Amino acid sequence: MSKGTLFIVRSALSEHPTLSSILSKEDGVLLRAEACYNASAFVGLGVATYALEQDVNACGGHHRTTGVTVINDAQWVELTLQYQRTISE
Repeated sequence: MSKGTLFIVRSALSEHPTLSSILSKEDGVLLRAEACYNASAFVGLGVATYALEQDVNACGGHHRTTGVTVINDAQWVELTLQYQRTISE
């Protein structure tokens, strides 16, 4: 069964003031690049939250990823297939 929308986000949550109002419980958020610096803010949105491992490492490691599922490139491809839509900023 497909999930809702996977939002691929590359910047801080403060750059996306409407994101929390458009998310549904079936949606997910994949953190890339600078979004990994404040991963905990995205966890508070109440949807599945993922981060690409190479970006987490580039941002200083896993201590910022409590509540975030860290995935590799192959898992990212699989993840996009689980959602009906993918929206990237």
